[in-house]
Amino acid sequence: MTRSVISAKYVLGMHDGHQAILRDHYVYIDGTHIEAVTQDAPASSDRVLCYEHGLVTPGFVNLHTHCIRGGLFRGIPDDLALEPFVPKLVYQVLLPLTSLASKVLSAEELRAVVSLGLLDLLRGGSTTVMDQFHHGQDVFFDVAKELGLRVVGAPFIMSASNARLGDDGYPVWDFEHDGLSELQRSIDTFTARDEGRDGLVQVAIGPHATDTCLPELLRECRKVADDLGCVLTTHFAQTEQEVALLRSRYGKGPAEYARDSGLLGPNVVLAHAGCATDDELKLLASTGTHVANCAFSFVREGVSFPWSRFARAGINTGIGTDSHGMDIVAEMRITGLLSKQHYGKAHVGTAHELFHAGTLAGAVALGRPDLGRVQAGAKADLLVWDLFKPHLQPVWDPIKNVLWKGHAGDIALTMVHGEVVVEDGRHTKVDEAAIMRMAATAAAKIWAVAEERGILPPR
Repeated sequence: MTRSVISAKYVLGMHDGHQAILRDHYVYIDGTHIEAVTQDAPASSDRVLCYEHGLVTPGFVNLHTHCIRGGLFRGIPDDLALEPFVPKLVYQVLLPLTSLASKVLSAEELRAVVSLGLLDLLRGGSTTVMDQFHHGQDVFFDVAKELGLRVVGAPFIMSASNARLGDDGYPVWDFEHDGLSELQRSIDTFTARDEGRDGLVQVAIGPHATDTCLPELLRECRKVADDLGCVLTTHFAQTEQEVALLRSRYGKGPAEYARDSGLLGPNVVLAHAGCATDDELKLLASTGTHVANCAFSFVREGVSFPWSRFARAGINTGIGTDSHGMDIVAEMRITGLLSKQHYGKAHVGTAHELFHAGTLAGAVALGRPDLGRVQAGAKADLLVWDLFKPHLQPVWDPIKNVLWKGHAGDIALTMVHGEVVVEDGRHTKVDEAAIMRMAATAAAKIWAVAEERGILPPR
């Protein structure tokens, strides 16, 4: 069987356990794995993919997304005059639109919307994605395999129902069920869909959030995740309203509530955590709990959740794009700039730190030592960046150039599980134009209903 070899000017490889730039190396791919990273020239029988001005990096491990919302909500939340922003956005716009999607869209239209979101993520440089979605949207797994994207799906589980916003701007829910039926559906999904490390699809346990899940449900979710040997992920400390509700309901802050509910630990990824205090961050660090930093979603409302604040607290902190934008380089750039602003130091939130966060830290959070690195034995999930462009030349440090000057359009090749899935800006397996047309039709269908019901603001 012919081996594939990527030849490039630079490789973000490994040296003494750390990421390092290797010059003029070859990356050998054998099936789904990296066979070697070496200066030894390939044999005449090898298939060589040559990038004279290329940079090979690991594919990004995106720790928190909602792919179905990427297309449905595009352009809607931006620049809105909402106060308080996140609660009103979530409970008056996003949740009603998501509910409409499940009621209004045909199976084909739902598939197109999911396809657009996952295609956007893949084209944005994410080769592994952990996504949260509602039960009944398991087409997510089918689309991911069709696109050749590595995914961890975490269907929502919650105790709360009939979500709405009170006159005071605080969320209101009914707790009419215990959430155990949704947990059982997640167990069934794991049994039916999880392919382990040898496949592209894994399943995680996904309680929705600390304020929408009763402590009894969180304990059961943790027990199930431990029994199945999978990751548990949830939203955590993302708004001041959430923190206030936990204090009024339980007399505890979010970290104490999570700890007492058995939620914290090394197989747990908490999305956001921006409203946690410094002492609460120390508690997360001491329990080995991971954080997915999604700064872009919050900075658009004027709120800063900088990556370095969590990393400097000793927390393994990866990167997620949430549902605002799927270009993970743009996400890392924003959180890097916020980090510099937060500490008033230029050397905080560096390009190399952020690349580590988007690759190795994400892999650690998922318990996947075979991801997020260009190293023999790792999965062949790779990006090749074309640096021969006016905004990327000349090159002093290729990682700095890509992070501070580049964008997802500079990716010349994306490989997942040893297969080239994006090349020269186009997906190799699906009709991108057909997906975009169908997804746009589906979004327009939902928007029309939402406008009639007063869910969407005036255009």
